[in-house]
This record gives sequence, C-alpha cells and structure tokens, in this order.
Amino acid sequence: MNDKKRVLIVSCSVGHGHYYTAEAIKNTFLLNYHHIEVEHIDFLNFIGIFSKKVYFDSFYPIARYLPKLCKFIYYNTDNVIGKKIFNLITNFSKKINTNRYFEYISNYQPDYVLCSHFIPADIIKNYSVKHKFNFRVGTLMTDYAIHELQKVSRDIDYYVVNDDINKELLSTGVSQKNIIVSGIPINPKFMEKINIDDILVKYRIDIVKKNNSHSS
Repeated sequence: MNDKKRVLIVSCSVGHGHYYTAEAIKNTFLLNYHHIEVEHIDFLNFIGIFSKKVYFDSFYPIARYLPKLCKFIYYNTDNVIGKKIFNLITNFSKKINTNRYFEYISNYQPDYVLCSHFIPADIIKNYSVKHKFNFRVGTLMTDYAIHELQKVSRDIDYYVVNDDINKELLSTGVSQKNIIVSGIPINPKFMEKINIDDILVKYRIDIVKKNNSHSS
C-alpha cells in the first residue's frame, strides 16, 4: 500500500514559462522530498481540440499580428466587470471540456494540487462542484503584477513573487495564511556545481583566445 502524500502539479503551456516553472517544482520534489509522490500534467492535454484552438493556440498569432487586440483584451478583463464578462463567454466551454481533466484528478487522488497557471485552478474551484474534491488548491504566480483573472478564489493558496501582490490579495479578502511570498521557482539543475574546465573542453572554447578577445 502506498502511504505517500500525492501532489499534482498542473501547468498550462500558454507560453513556456508556466510549463518550465511546473517542471522546476516537480524536480525539486523529486530531489528533496522522497516521501511525497509528485506528478506534472499539462492542462491543455485534457481539453477538446476546438477549445484548445480557439482559446489557447490563438494566443501567439493574436499577440504577434494583432497586438492592439491583445492589449485591449488584457486591460478590459483586468477589472471585476471585465472578469465577469470573460467568465460568461468562457463558461460553456469550461463546463463541457473538463471531464477528462476531472477524471484524471479523481483517479490520481491528490492531497494537494498546485497550478502554475490560473485557469486549471479556476476550473477546479468553480466548475467541479459535483466531484466534491476535498484537497487544497494552490496557484503559483509567475508575474510581477496580478491580473484580475488570476484572483481565482479567496480560499485557495497563492504563491506570489513579491509583497506588492501579497498586499493586493490581502485587500481583496484573501487571508495572509493563504499567501506565500515564494518568488519564482528555479530548476534545481541550476544549483549544480560545474567544473569550468570540463565546460571549456566540451564546447571547445580556447580560454586564451577568449581572454584576448575581451582585452582587444
């Protein structure tokens, strides 16, 4: 019988940052917390193709070719009214496209779910009433300012990068015990000690030529 606590990390690969942040947390668990079982999934692998294309795959083309539209959406959803309108527009899709997501969570039976993007956390808290999940949910912010859409619920945990976000969440009624100023996770591989000479040999870097190029 497996008595290990289970942590499920959920990313949403709209941009690589959310995915690699989740991987950094997973690798830290694997390295330092052997008594905890950890799994990392990408939310986008558990929704329908149509919703993925419309709501997520369209992000990069809009940001690249229609930056003013991207700016308009960002700023006009960064308030309570805009958030309500956004949720009304996306409610139907969230309700019909989350069955596989909830099924995976039910089968994994986590003790804690940590999301590196607000959408997977929002869906658990606001669209899973019939599933009666009893684990806690946390969301990790990878931005230095908080957007209204990222304010999922007052009763989840928020891992934030600075005290400014901490204060803003407190002003909305989130308890201090649910806010952790954690910074942005770094993959433990960046903490490994390396031998500079081995690196120079591996990449065929001539240290003499390198020093000469800096001095010239």
